[in-house]
Amino acid sequence: MKQDKGAAFDFGNDFKADFPGQFILSRPRRVHAPGWTAQRGDRWCLWRNHAERTCRIVDLHGTPIGWFLGIGVDCDGVLITDLLRLPYDSQNGQGLRASETRIEQIAGRWLVILDAPDLHRIYCDPVGDFSCLYNARDQLVAPSTLLCLGRPMEWNGAFERDRILAGTMHFSLQQAADPALRRMVPNHYLDLDQFTCVRHWPRTRTPLLAPQISVEDNMTQIDQRLKQVVSAICRGLPVTFPISGGRDSRNLLCAAGADAAHIMTSFSMSFHKMSRHDAEIGQAVAARLNVPHRVIPYSATTPQQLQDYQRRTGFMDGGSGAHLVGTQMALPAGHVQLRGNVMELLRANQWVGKVSTGAAIYPNYGLKRLLIDTQCSVSDLVERWRKPYMAWIGSLPAAHRARHLDFGFLEHLLPNTLGARHFGVTNSFIMNPFADRRLIQLAIQIPPEIRMTDQPNQILLASNAARLADIPFDRSYYMSETKSLAAA
Repeated sequence: MKQDKGAAFDFGNDFKADFPGQFILSRPRRVHAPGWTAQRGDRWCLWRNHAERTCRIVDLHGTPIGWFLGIGVDCDGVLITDLLRLPYDSQNGQGLRASETRIEQIAGRWLVILDAPDLHRIYCDPVGDFSCLYNARDQLVAPSTLLCLGRPMEWNGAFERDRILAGTMHFSLQQAADPALRRMVPNHYLDLDQFTCVRHWPRTRTPLLAPQISVEDNMTQIDQRLKQVVSAICRGLPVTFPISGGRDSRNLLCAAGADAAHIMTSFSMSFHKMSRHDAEIGQAVAARLNVPHRVIPYSATTPQQLQDYQRRTGFMDGGSGAHLVGTQMALPAGHVQLRGNVMELLRANQWVGKVSTGAAIYPNYGLKRLLIDTQCSVSDLVERWRKPYMAWIGSLPAAHRARHLDFGFLEHLLPNTLGARHFGVTNSFIMNPFADRRLIQLAIQIPPEIRMTDQPNQILLASNAARLADIPFDRSYYMSETKSLAAA
């Protein structure tokens, strides 16, 4: 693709230092990002630090048609490195559906930007881990607020700035820190011609309401795909692995199998009583698996680190992520950090007993679970946000709306909490290997009332972590502090 120096608007920042890993997508000659270079496609320019890995996307003829940003593993378990080939024919516009299916099968934290004649779209990972905001008026796309504006920032009056930065309010339902911006919704593509989000997954015929054959069969398939994804990342990239006393990190670590030998280091954070228990369990798990491990004590985030974090994340988050920046900076630089947050689907974490069965829609409960405002009444929350929430539910195929609580977690809660904060940590590329539509589909197919019993996790642990069965989990360890890990 052509190189473009850019012009017109100068953001006036040291981009290399201030916004590592980020990008700006703009019209040609409308942006100048100091220290960055631009690659030009059909209609758009991608501005990025030239040192950042940017993978080319080509069509079936080898013609460049876009860019792949982030880290992804394809449906065959191959880590995407310097080239992503799609079955699209840019000469006649054929093969889009097959290409879209190929994109949907990528696991990881990533963006696909397609910029070819008659094809101008952005696709993202299934939970929005690779943050993506868009500005329809100025025709800008970027991961964070400041990069997505061609003017000084104005605060979104629907949210209280101090409470956003304190973590008691969260943006949601596409809202962002500036009222001109919108957050891209996962499982929708962003149409760069119309600047609208269009749902592409799940499709009407995507099976979501019953296991493939049985719960056990679904978990077997989850086990196989998870191992494929984690192993590819561990073999191909320097990996740092957080271990807590919970099930998710243990399942994720064990999914590496023999490739755990490639893990550079594992770690546990120790900053309060419960985390100290986590660290002790983490040490025992790592020792059993012969994985290097270190305990990282809490290090307070400095005022400068906090200011940098808020700029990098676009003032979208100020909760636990901001307070742990100082501690995170003790980790090795340039590593990929694997986390298991999306695996909470296996526990039906958004469901409670009274709403776990049937096909009803629960807007009041669903809105509450988005954590938009943790202090206001449910009635006030519903009055303000019910209309956009119901419009979003309407974007789901009718047959799949019974799983709207799972999709609320995937498409609104995760992007506005984890996805909003990932770029704030500069020495690690944080990602969730379970961010994979095949894994998500298999998990959601298991009825919520079964997931709530923790049966899926137990099946997974029995399959790949049986040798750790005698090492307790955090809750049991916390309840019985006298229990010794010496035997482990």
